[in-house]
Amino acid sequence: EVYVDLDYRSDGTLIIARRPQRTPLEKVEATTRRALESSTVLTESGELLPVKFESICVHSDTPNAIDVARVVRSVMSEF
Repeated sequence: EVYVDLDYRSDGTLIIARRPQRTPLEKVEATTRRALESSTVLTESGELLPVKFESICVHSDTPNAIDVARVVRSVMSEF
């Protein structure tokens, strides 16, 4: 599973905020596109990290989760 609304550390672990905040939609689009095109995610330190995934997760407690899901769906429709 790839997480488009969370950040990744260089070791592949997720950075989980105690209080979810809005995820910038530009970031969601870029993360989704990168994952689908090259099976990688961008880490907080700017490295590209390979990921294997069969699904894309959108956390429902993200304040703009509906908008995040719409962006993911839009990008996925291109593939």
